[in-house]
Amino acid sequence: MGEQGKVIIHNDRHFFKYYGESLSKRLGQGDRLKNAERIDISLNNLQLGENSVDTILLVLGYHDFYYVTSGAEKIDVTKTLSKFRKYLKPNGIIGIVDHEAMNGAPSSVGNSLHRIAPEFVKKQMVSAGFELDGELEILKNVTDDKSKKIWGVDKTSRFVLRFKNKK
Repeated sequence: MGEQGKVIIHNDRHFFKYYGESLSKRLGQGDRLKNAERIDISLNNLQLGENSVDTILLVLGYHDFYYVTSGAEKIDVTKTLSKFRKYLKPNGIIGIVDHEAMNGAPSSVGNSLHRIAPEFVKKQMVSAGFELDGELEILKNVTDDKSKKIWGVDKTSRFVLRFKNKK
């Protein structure tokens, strides 16, 4: 990142009831993160400059595009991915790490199990204009029962995908 670089930390306010206090403690106050800007807003309302971002990392959050709970604003996934393409510089990267659902599982398991199928994510990202640029299996756990919710699981199986902005 260097002296001139900047990290934007985005969190949806709706999820603060689950992790808001611990998030604030982790991120700290004052001088700890000098080159970081924290934005706490609905993903639907996030606005960044065109071609202003080198990399977007979605860590354990893609499945939340499909998480529906009272008071939460439903994420417009097509619009969000389109905005990501707009924000990313040409050949910019999106890295996605998430709890793995069984292949063929519908997006609704993002709500019910808090998981998402990697093949579903790949198909959706490619349809949105991104190119699959790599994947790793370093967070796979073959003993994880992907038909169960993530809570109470010692170590969920997770996928790691890298996409390139093709514009």
